[in-house]
Amino acid sequence: MKKYQIFGTLTVLAASMMLTSCFKNEEDDIFDKNAAERLEEAKTYYSDILTDKGGKWQLEYYANGDEHGYVYLMSFNKNGTVTISGQNEYIGYELNPAGTGAKTYGTATSLWEVVGDNGPVLSFNSYNRIFHIFSSPYDIPPYGDNETDESGKGHEGDYEFDLMKYSNDTLYVEGKKREISMIMTRIDANTDDRVYMEYVTAMADSFFHPKVPIVFMNMPNGKRYAIMDGASQMPTIWDFDLDRISYEQSYTGIVNHDGFALMDPLVLGEYTVQRFVRNDDGSLRCIENPSVIVDAGHLNEDVMFNRANIVKTELSSDYIMGWTLNSASLSGQFQSAYDAVKTAINKGTRRLGAITVEYADSTYYNDKLALLKGNNRVPFDSYVMVIRIQVNSSSTVNVILPLTPKFDGEDDVTMELGEPTLPTAVTMVNNTPELAAFIQLFDNQKMHLSAENLLAPTVLTMSRADGDTGSVDFVVR
Repeated sequence: MKKYQIFGTLTVLAASMMLTSCFKNEEDDIFDKNAAERLEEAKTYYSDILTDKGGKWQLEYYANGDEHGYVYLMSFNKNGTVTISGQNEYIGYELNPAGTGAKTYGTATSLWEVVGDNGPVLSFNSYNRIFHIFSSPYDIPPYGDNETDESGKGHEGDYEFDLMKYSNDTLYVEGKKREISMIMTRIDANTDDRVYMEYVTAMADSFFHPKVPIVFMNMPNGKRYAIMDGASQMPTIWDFDLDRISYEQSYTGIVNHDGFALMDPLVLGEYTVQRFVRNDDGSLRCIENPSVIVDAGHLNEDVMFNRANIVKTELSSDYIMGWTLNSASLSGQFQSAYDAVKTAINKGTRRLGAITVEYADSTYYNDKLALLKGNNRVPFDSYVMVIRIQVNSSSTVNVILPLTPKFDGEDDVTMELGEPTLPTAVTMVNNTPELAAFIQLFDNQKMHLSAENLLAPTVLTMSRADGDTGSVDFVVR
């Protein structure tokens, strides 16, 4: 019996020694280098990444959480130099102190290095006129008489960045002072910096156009979140089913070459969103949840006739979009009818002017309403179609037709037009059958609306839904 006990004890002891030996080998693999050696390896690793494949990167830079982000291009060279390019209003001030802060392209070369701290740090360790404007203590803006900003702190932005992670040509970095997470994305080394930056600047208006006051983040569950002030890249977002004043919040964002991003992830119910890429139709698709789409909403009710949105969000009627017919875009019956109106009206000093669809309240049309008497008076808190006819150099006839839109789905609308209100307009329509025929192409007809850019639909194409009668474009005013 003692034999077996001794043998068993020896067996356990041997197994224990073997397991200890395995752990020892693993420790040797992990800890065979000291911290300093591992840091040097990390510095070399990230230096090689930065200069690999031509060394050109896009940085989505945030100086702080109180202003939108800025795109920079950086070309890292193995000799320790970096060329940085950007296009923003502060470069405009830097290059033209007497200017007004126009978004200006600029480029400058300086020094860079990956240095050691608690980990590898990307340091732009010599002054770069284009990039260090955000870490300079200059006032904001750095020139002029903006007294409230003369604190001597500037933007307080970072110029050194902890290198956190690298994956799939993307570097995740964090500002050492502000601790703001930022993203660097590798781009083609042959990219022309100026062309790239001018494209980014132009894209800001195509993503969020200042003339389109509200756009929507459409969730897979049918819920919509309204977005305002996207053109500022500091959007205000709220649940559109709830009160705007009580629930709206502002967020810091950036327009980059491929889309739009928020500085921090945003949790909306069961969905987390942060980064968006542009679809071919102009809408934005969420990278984290591809079924989340941002667009201007329904082209009929939300875009062309957005009075309901204005009332619901308690905004001034100044935010309601007005539309002007683009006569150069007419085709089919619309063109032939329009040409007939021009021929009939353009005689002597008379000229057919603009044709608009707009929201008219009693204040805006006060001078028109003052001319109305008796049953001709109508409440002008509604939409109208206005056909402007210049009679001579000092006189104009406005054919004002009350318009009631009836919505069908997301893109179709029936436009019910009332009778002209002003006596002179009634006379003009009665005496010009071509004008009456043109109006009939729209009156009580189901129209289909389409747009090339669903996020910034500043041009709407309208066509009759009942057949091939041609089309007409309306351009936002």
